[in-house]
Amino acid sequence: MAVRQESSSPDPHEHVIDVQVQRVFVRRSPRYGRILGAGITVGLVIAAALTTFGAVSGDGVASSGEAGVVWAFGLNAMVSVAVCLLISASIILIAERRTLRRIRDARAAQEVTFVDDLARPMTDQPPPWMRDES
Repeated sequence: MAVRQESSSPDPHEHVIDVQVQRVFVRRSPRYGRILGAGITVGLVIAAALTTFGAVSGDGVASSGEAGVVWAFGLNAMVSVAVCLLISASIILIAERRTLRRIRDARAAQEVTFVDDLARPMTDQPPPWMRDES
């Protein structure tokens, strides 16, 4: 396979030795963390709304003071966050299945370069920033 061997950097001391071109498959994957984070956020908002509107009615656990409101919010949060996480995980699975249909071919090139550093040859001297010149 004939491949153009152009160096990606304009440095005259770098020489491209080998270029490997491979066939790869590219697809867009759903962002799991963002979707699950949105599920948690929606679950907490639903729990806050359920606790607020449940406390207004005046009966039940929330009517026993601040501790009852915290217990009611905790219980509502556990249930609503779990349900919203299941829904968001289902959305992720559906989105993942849809992205598997949209796989496209691409080519990836990898360059192996050799740096001819005769302009600044290597010496046994320490670098200038490590020398004790005081």
